[in-house]
Amino acid sequence: MFHDGKNLLDLASLVLVFGAIAQYLPAIAAILSIIWTAIRIIDWIQSKRG
Repeated sequence: MFHDGKNLLDLASLVLVFGAIAQYLPAIAAILSIIWTAIRIIDWIQSKRG
């Protein structure tokens, strides 16, 4: 019976971790998108210079 309770708590913990990650995922994706766009713009400017 202890193992069933432990498994249930492990599952609850896992759900909470994924929930926390899902909450921060849009912000992380936005930051990475801004960084990638800046890199592409800098690369484009450097290629225009010569």
